[in-house]
Order: sequence, then C-alpha cells, then structure tokens
Amino acid sequence: MITEEIIGALEPFLLIWHRKIQFNEVIRKTAVLIFPFVLIGTLSQLVQLIFFTPNSFASQVLYLNKLSGFFGKFGMIFELLTKSTLGILGILSAYGTAKFATKVHHDDQLAGLVGAVSLLILSYRFSNRQFSMSWIGSTGVVVGVLVGFCVASIFKSWSKPIPKNPTSFLNKVFASFFSVNLSFLLALICTIIINFIITETSKINPNLITTRSHIFWIFGISILRLLLTFLGLNDSELNFLSTTNNSTNLNSALIHHSLWNIPFPLTIKSLYIAYGSFGSSGMLLALVLLILRESKLHDFRIVARWSLLPVIFNLNMPLMIGLPIMFLPTFVIPYFLAPLLSMFIAAFAILLHIVPAMVYPVPVGTPGFLQVFLGTGGNWLALFLGIFNLGISTLIYWPFLKLEEKLLMDNHLSSGLSEEKVSQS
Repeated sequence: MITEEIIGALEPFLLIWHRKIQFNEVIRKTAVLIFPFVLIGTLSQLVQLIFFTPNSFASQVLYLNKLSGFFGKFGMIFELLTKSTLGILGILSAYGTAKFATKVHHDDQLAGLVGAVSLLILSYRFSNRQFSMSWIGSTGVVVGVLVGFCVASIFKSWSKPIPKNPTSFLNKVFASFFSVNLSFLLALICTIIINFIITETSKINPNLITTRSHIFWIFGISILRLLLTFLGLNDSELNFLSTTNNSTNLNSALIHHSLWNIPFPLTIKSLYIAYGSFGSSGMLLALVLLILRESKLHDFRIVARWSLLPVIFNLNMPLMIGLPIMFLPTFVIPYFLAPLLSMFIAAFAILLHIVPAMVYPVPVGTPGFLQVFLGTGGNWLALFLGIFNLGISTLIYWPFLKLEEKLLMDNHLSSGLSEEKVSQS
C-alpha cells in the first residue's frame, strides 16, 4: 500500500523529467560519451587500490608489501591509466554537455571545445598556479555539466546560425566568435570569485568546529556529505570535522583497553563511516544487489554487474554514471534515507551498549562492509548490525527501483545509457 502511494505521488513529476525536459536527454548522451572512461578508469583504480597501494587492506592480507619493488612498477601503469581516464571526466562532461545541448544549426563541436576550456579556466587556482584536479577529474562531472549547459545557452543566444553551405571556414568561425569570447570572459570572472572565496575560507580555524559531537551536528554533516557524493563531488575534505573526537576516542580505547567507555561514542566515524557507508555512500550496495535480483531491465543489470565489485570498495562512479543515479531524481530519497536510517539505528545500538563504537583506524582500501568490523576490534554484533541495515536499505530502495522501471516500461522510454525504448515483457 505504501509502495503504491509513493509510486502514485512521484510518477507524474518523474514522467515530466524523462519526457519533457531536454536536460535529461543531453545528460544521457553525455553519460554515454564518458561511461567507457568511467568504467576503464574505475577498474584500473580498483586494481591499483587492491594490489599497488602501500599498506592497503589487500596488501596486508596478501602480504604484497614484500613485493613492493616489483609491484610498484606495474602500479605506475595503472596509476597512469586511472589519471588518464578518471582524471579528465570533468573536461569530457563539459565538452559533451555543451556539444549535445547546442542546437544543430550552431557549431556544436566548437561549443564543446569552449565548454572544456571554460572548465579548465574555472579549475585554475592562483595560490599554487595549477589546475584543481577535483574540478577536471571524476569529482568534477556535475560542474562540467553545469558549465556545458551555460556555454550552450550562450551559443544558442549569441551565435549566428551557420548556413547549410557556408562559403568559407572563417564565416563558420566568426559566426560564434562573440559567444567564444563571452564564455571565456564569464569563466575568468567566475574564476576570480572562486579563488577569492577559497582564499577567505582557508583562513577559518578548523579547531573552532572539530570538538562538536552533538547528534544533530553529526546528522547535519552526514547529510552534507551525502549531498556531495550524490553530486559526484569529494566529501573527504570534511574529514577534519571529526579528527579531534576520533583521536580522543582512540587514545581512551588504547589506555583503558576498552571501546565501551570512550568520551564520544557518537561521532561521524562511528555512525556515518561505520554504518551510513556500510554499503558504500548512499548504501548503494543495497541498490546493486536489488537490481541483480529483481530488475527487469537488461541495461540496469549490466551496469549493476560491472559496478558490484567497485561499489564493494566504495568506488561508485560506474553506477552513478551508468544508470545515471546522480541525474535521476527517482533515487534521491533512498540515497539519503537509507544511510540516515542506518545511522539512527546504529546510534540507538551504541547508546544501549549493544555494539561498541567504531574507534580503531582501518587500512585504506578496506571494503565498506568490513570497516565497522575491523574498526570495532572484530566485533561480530557490529558486523551483523551493518548487514541488518543493508537489508533495511534494500527494502528502502525497492519501491523506487520499481517506480523507475514502471515509468520506463509504461511510457516506452530509454533506460540508462541505452537509446532503445523499453516496454512491458
């Protein structure tokens, strides 16, 4: 009954999103353009993380550190492949969006190139005279899409239509000359503003906010981190907000040889990292498992199959771009609700001393579902609680997956990256 009410309430809005808004079609074409880079880069990053990262979880379990010299040379190859694919996703997104959003009677190739260069301008940092990799790489996909749409709007508003048979190449170039200059000018102005904001915010003393451990503060920061990850941005820069409490808890645990009487049992680490990210950010592992078991759409199952192993290791880009989740409003609610409910359940369990809080550091590259187990010193109840929350998250995602599939099949719309229309089987 509740499922039917959710579907009935959201279906009209989502149908408009899928059928009426050009934005959605442009996003799909852009996702098709960058998905091969996403998949290859993520698989390369996964191999690098498992086998070639010093002191990683896998290297310690498999004793690969003893072969660090031999493996290090191969690791550089995968590092190069990762940076050459994931490291330019923002630029590719800006290019693709600007190109596909520009009308046929304008120079879409030039618009795409201007979008890519505009993103490079926006990513430049005056402080170190370098481009910000977080803007031009995998965490800059959404920024690239926004820049691409802005450039496309400028081209459609200010460029002269190109004749079907232009008399010369220069006529084609100068038809969009003003749009090119206007795009670069606006990008330069925005870059100056962005660099000013970054310079001023860097002066804020982080010690003023690192000691807070109020439950509302923890959930507020967690919501902010979920928002950043949903948009494909990097949330690790917020780790400093809980550094002091984590250090205090760790010192207490080491001194008293116990996790039960630490000063701050509820922290971002013990709730968001341990349980809110048990199945990767947004508990996406629950969605992957649900798609593999229940989905009727072939394209969804293919993306889920390729995304399963990366998601286990907290690498979500194939799933975020392949469906694409970050541009599907259908999954916004479960993406936030599943981890927040998991954190809420875990908070009660910790306060009732059913499970200890996660305190100990875990090796880089540890699968999300093992972090709480290792971080609590091998507490099995903590692991079982995480698995229970993963099951709850699956139930949360289920009606929304059903809604998305119903919407696509009933209205014969394209699924995921495919141009083929789906229908009832």
